[in-house]
Formats: sequence, structure tokens, C-alpha cells
Amino acid sequence: MKKLKKINQGNSKKNPKKAAIAMTALAVFFPLLTGVIFFIFLSKTNQNENKKLALASSSAHPSLAKHEVVGDLGGISVRIPSHFAKYAEYEGDPGWSGKRIGPTPIRDTKSKLVSFGFDIRYPDMAGLSSPDLRKNKEAFSIFNTPWLRGIVTTGVNFGDGGFLQRMSESMGKMGSLQFEKQKEKQFGLEVYTPIGVDPQTRNPQKHIDDDKDLYIFRDENGVVQTYIECTNINHDAAPCKQFFFLLPRAKAKITLSYRRGLLSEWKQMQDSVGQLILGFESR
Repeated sequence: MKKLKKINQGNSKKNPKKAAIAMTALAVFFPLLTGVIFFIFLSKTNQNENKKLALASSSAHPSLAKHEVVGDLGGISVRIPSHFAKYAEYEGDPGWSGKRIGPTPIRDTKSKLVSFGFDIRYPDMAGLSSPDLRKNKEAFSIFNTPWLRGIVTTGVNFGDGGFLQRMSESMGKMGSLQFEKQKEKQFGLEVYTPIGVDPQTRNPQKHIDDDKDLYIFRDENGVVQTYIECTNINHDAAPCKQFFFLLPRAKAKITLSYRRGLLSEWKQMQDSVGQLILGFESR
């Protein structure tokens, strides 16, 4: 050991410059090497954590994340998340009338859709895609809910596209009441109210089926683009039904149901719902 010590001391004395260079290099490169090793370790740790989070996210609600409804929606191919296409029915399905005979066909974007339903929150257009959103829907009452219910009718059930026009023309023959057009528009809509009904004598909890106000929006050519019926119960939870088409892009009719307190938002709701459904087009 003493001999080795002397040799090392001798070498140091003989090469003082080399020893200094070696010490400097060690001082510079050792921290760099340590940093690289730590960076690699941290990257692998983050990758593992991300994998865990992704796995947890995908497995938390697999039925909500993976399923979609595919088909032909009035001439366009669509892929719709299942929470926006409940109770989807295709041409040839038995519907509510009976049981299917034979196996369910494999669906693709050429399978002709007939109808489906959806629930949607206005104005952020969220659907029932998670338990939290379901709880949110249940947290509201019929007097303040922002949730809308929609039905899409298409395929063989769409008809000739004259539904809105016929509804507007049949107002004078609707049920037991006659309707008259009011002088002033409301929310940009023509207003038709039942003749011979005193608004002050209506029972706020009851109504006859025909006691409702009708609202119509026409384009510059006089063609009906929107038809709305609102029941005349005297509170903001009175139900309204709004009908409109997705033409010209898709031969489909939307029926939108909501509380009367949201009637002033009819145009924004119609545009938002239309954009949402047409946004599922598969190109």
C-alpha cells in the first residue's frame, strides 16, 4: 500500500497538468451524467402514470366511451356516440310492435336509420355520457331544467318533407279549438292563439289537449322552417314541442321538447342541436 501511495504521489508530481484536467472533466461531466439518468427515470415514471390514467379513464365507463351508433341519416353517413342516439331503430327493425326474427344485422354507415332519441343540456350541449351528467339532469326540477329531449325521424319515416307546411295549414282544423294570428310577433315568431279561451280562467294545473299556443317561423319565401306548440299551463314548466328539418344536408326531422321558459331561446337551440347532429357525419 505504501509503495502504491508513493507511485501515485510520484505520478501526480510528474503530471500536475493532467491531474488538473482530469479533475475538471470529472467535475463537469458527473452532474451532466446524473441529470441524464434522472431525466430518463422521470420520463419512464410519467409514461407509467399516463398509462395508468388512460387505463382508468377507459375502464371507468367502457359502455359510454366505446359504443357508437352507425348508419345512414337521411342521406349522410354518421357515427354517433350512443348517449346521443338512444333506442336507435333501422329500416326493417320490428320496432315496438314485436320481436326480431333471426339475428340482428351487422350495422355499417349504409344501414338506413329510422329514428333515435337523445337528451341534451342547453347551452353547452352535453349529453348523458357519464353518471355525473345523469345526476346533474336529476338535480333540476321541471321548472328550471336546462335539459332538452329530442327525437330524430328519418329514412322511410321522414315522408315527403311537407310535414311543417301541412302543420301550419291545418291550424284552423286542429281539434276542438280554432286559432287566430296575433298582430305582434314574439321572439321573431308568428303567434297563433286559440279563439274563445280566456287566459285568466285556465286552471294552472290542468289543460285540454287543444289549448295551446302555436308559433311559426317562415323564411323569406314564406316556407315554414320551424313549427312550435306550447301547452297553456300557466307556469314556466308548460311543455313545448319544436319541429324542424335538417335539410338540405339530411332528410331528417327533429322534434325538440323543453319547458316553456326556454321558448325565447328557440333559434339558438335549433341551430345548436342541428349542428350537433350533423357534426356526427362520417366522411
